[in-house]
Amino acid sequence: MEKRAEELALQKKLELKDELTKELASKADIQVLKTEMQAFRAEMQAMEQRLEAKIELVRKELDGKIEREILKLEHKLEHKFNVIMFFIIISTLIILFSINKDALEFLLKVLGLIK
Repeated sequence: MEKRAEELALQKKLELKDELTKELASKADIQVLKTEMQAFRAEMQAMEQRLEAKIELVRKELDGKIEREILKLEHKLEHKFNVIMFFIIISTLIILFSINKDALEFLLKVLGLIK
């Protein structure tokens, strides 16, 4: 009876060992996983580089658009400034010449508009 119990215990032990061994990853399994991880890392790095290139392209496009808009706004501002200065000068001349008619006549002679 004792021998039979030892045999059953040994058999159970061997069955458990065999089952646990099947559950453990072998060196080959680990190597396959390492290879897959390296391939995955390489793929992620390539994807990261592509995304960085796209981001840089979009950044350059936006910089160009911003520069064009700045130039447009500067042009509009310059035009408005010129119009305002024109009206200020004309208004000043009108006021001055309405006060002094001789100065108006002199200016028109200098410009050659009258003789």
